[in-house]
Amino acid sequence: MYNLLVSGMAMALAGFISLMGMFYLGEAFTDTRDKQVYAQSINAAQQIEGALKMYQADNGYYPSGTSEQIMTELVKDNYLSFVPQGDWVVGKGMLIRAIEGPDMCAGVNKVAGYDVTLVPDRTGCPVCTDDQFKQWPACKNL
Repeated sequence: MYNLLVSGMAMALAGFISLMGMFYLGEAFTDTRDKQVYAQSINAAQQIEGALKMYQADNGYYPSGTSEQIMTELVKDNYLSFVPQGDWVVGKGMLIRAIEGPDMCAGVNKVAGYDVTLVPDRTGCPVCTDDQFKQWPACKNL
């Protein structure tokens, strides 16, 4: 129970730090929708990652099944209070949230501080398998 409390406090602190970063980074956060998607995605991903780690620490293994089954298991066992908003894909070593189209993809990358003009097709949304853009938060599958 103590671990759950400490993890919850850590997630809340991480969310607070993310929000404070948004307000103090200036011009990089001009588009409200992209800011909201980016902040929600980062916060939710941290919560899901924390829940997965706590589940693994308590049980000795990660939950298995489809993404929906894994999220349901985390909520049922009180590692998450609810399933975060968005279409999440959860698997071994993978945590992905689907983004609505190339414009939002480019906006999220811009909000994250990346130069979207570096993408070869000038969309601002790189291909996920391109090694040059592995660190970017949003990409597209072909």
